Parts: sequence; structure tokens; C-alpha cells
Amino acid sequence: SQREIDYFRHLPPQLQNPATERSGALALITHARAADLLGDTATALDNANEAVRLLQRGGDRSDATLVMLGRVYTALGGIITDRNPSDPKSHAVLVRAADLLRPMAERPGASVSARQAYAEALILLGWRNGKSGRGDEAAREELEAMRMAVKLRAERPTDPALVLDYSLAGAWLTGALDDLGRTDEARRTGEDALAVVNQLLVQRPEDREALANKAILETGLAFATAYGLAPAAARRFASQAIHAQLALVRLEPANTEYVNNLGAAYYALARASWQAGRLREAIAAGRRGMESFGQAGTSGFVLRNVAFGTANAAYMQVLSEDPERTVSTVAAGNAFLSPSRVHALGLTSEAVIHATQAFPVAALVYERGDSAAALRMARAAL
Repeated sequence: SQREIDYFRHLPPQLQNPATERSGALALITHARAADLLGDTATALDNANEAVRLLQRGGDRSDATLVMLGRVYTALGGIITDRNPSDPKSHAVLVRAADLLRPMAERPGASVSARQAYAEALILLGWRNGKSGRGDEAAREELEAMRMAVKLRAERPTDPALVLDYSLAGAWLTGALDDLGRTDEARRTGEDALAVVNQLLVQRPEDREALANKAILETGLAFATAYGLAPAAARRFASQAIHAQLALVRLEPANTEYVNNLGAAYYALARASWQAGRLREAIAAGRRGMESFGQAGTSGFVLRNVAFGTANAAYMQVLSEDPERTVSTVAAGNAFLSPSRVHALGLTSEAVIHATQAFPVAALVYERGDSAAALRMARAAL
């Protein structure tokens, strides 16, 4: 992608036109996504913003250019979210992408590219809304994306990209429904999407994106079944997700998404094992999840996961009356959360992380019998 960017930048002016500008923008967002997955969000943002400027400077308003601009906005919104989940710009940019693409996607005779770009914008917008506590909006957007993917698959049954869109939307819809307390519906959605992506893996066992979607779905199903009081099924789903994520991490150890998702799979196993009464296994999985999150980079999204993973692993140890290991877990997690890194995320993320860090310490103080000190810590965090 860098070679293609360099090629575009050296084109003489007489060869630069809307078609070559779209190619240049595609190269820029391809490079941006790769840089983001390698933890280089600064380069990713530069690339995505350059792609926006490139498509806007010529004034071309053809459908092809507007579809590409929508795809660029989708990529930019995802990168901003990875850098700092609390940044309101990410939601605004993703809404802009969906609003730009919707009229072209809903028009009679709409092109496949417009409809697929719109579905992918909805998938990312729904994921972002789900992480921000807007579960109803997330569920509505992911369901719309899945319906669009079903229609597109009817027209292009051999296109694996449409299966990937359907399964990823299904994964985020599973999580959104679970957050809304619609556990049975979440499980049915996740199992349906998992069956679809498993069929693709039979045909294309080397498809890493399909394997990644499978692991995300299994992690979501592990949470949904654990909260639905089926810990044995939840442990099975979580173990399968860990197996898939470990395979992906071995292939691409620098891929921050794979490493982060491995942490989530361990966290799912920890929750399921805890509900099954397997406390030692739960604590061990919680520690491994925290460590995986800590190795996934320094973006705001990852640092929040480090804080949450640390708090949950430590709280399990608090309830197991293991104060020395609780202190060790808190210290290990906090080592990834240097003040300068956390402060750079802005006030909201900093507050969230600091409150999350305070939780297991306050719980430990409470369990040791100092209720007054625990109350002061809890109030300060609130």
C-alpha cells in the first residue's frame, strides 16, 4: 500500500483525475488500517485524513467518489475510536459515513459497492454505539447491516467478503443484545452467525479474517451463555475462542487487534469458570487476559481494557481471600498504565481508568475490615 501511495504522489498532474484519486484514497486507508493494527495510530490518522482531503479537493461528486469518501470516513472513525474511545469525533465521523452512504445504498438499483460500504459503516457505528452504552442503537444498526448482507449474498453467493460482513455484524449484535438483557436472542444470533462463518472456513481454512470473526463470535457467545447461567457451554465457547486467537497471534504477533481479542477471550473464560465454581482456573484466566490486554499496545481502547481486565482479575482474588496476589495483580496491571499514557487520552478516559483502578483496591480494603477507608475510596472514584 505504501508503494501504491508513492506511485500516486508521483503521478504528473495531467494523469491525476477522479479515478486515480480514488485509487490513491484506497491505498491510503489500506495503509491506515494496517498501521492502526500495528499500534501506529498517528500514521493511521495522517493517512485517513489525507484520503479525505484528496477526495474533497477535486470537487468530484460522482457516486464512485462519494462511496469511496464514505469508506474513508468509516476507516477514520474506527481509527479515532481505537486511539481514544471517549473522543466524540469518532461517533460524529461514523454517523457522517452512514449518512453519506445511506441515500446511495437505498436507491432503487443501488450498486453493490454502495450497499456494501453502507453495511460496513453500520457495522462499525453499531460497534461504537455498543461500547458507548447505546445498546438499542447498536442492535438496530447491526441488524440492518446483517439484513443488507443477506440481500447482497443472494446476488453474489460466492463473495466471501459478504459472509465476513454478516458474521461481524452478528458478533456485535450478539454483544448488544446481551448488554440489553436479551440473552436468548443474543445466543440465537451468535450461533447463526457462527454457523455461517464456519461454512466459509470449511471452504477457505486459510482465511484469517474469517477465523478472527469466528473467535469474536465465540467470545460473545461465551459471555451470553455465562450470563444465561450455562457456564459449561460458556467455557466451551471461550476455550474455542482462545484456541483460534492463539493461532492468529502466532501468525501475526504484532497485530494489536489479535492480541487484544485474545485478552477478551481469556476474560470470557474467567467469567465462565467463576460461575462454574472453578475459582483457581478463573483467576488464572483473568490474569492471562489482563496480560494479553497489556501487550496489545497503548491506544485508549486497549488501555481501558487493561484497566477493566486488571480490576476483574484482582476482584476475583479479593473474593477468594488472596490479598497478596491481589496486590501483585493490581501492580502488574498498573505497570501498563503509566500516568503519561493515561493522561494523554483526555479527561473522560483518564477518569474512567482511574475509577476502574480504584475499584479492586477499595474492595480489598473493605474485605480487610476498613469500611470507612473503602467508602472514601469508592466515593472519590464515583
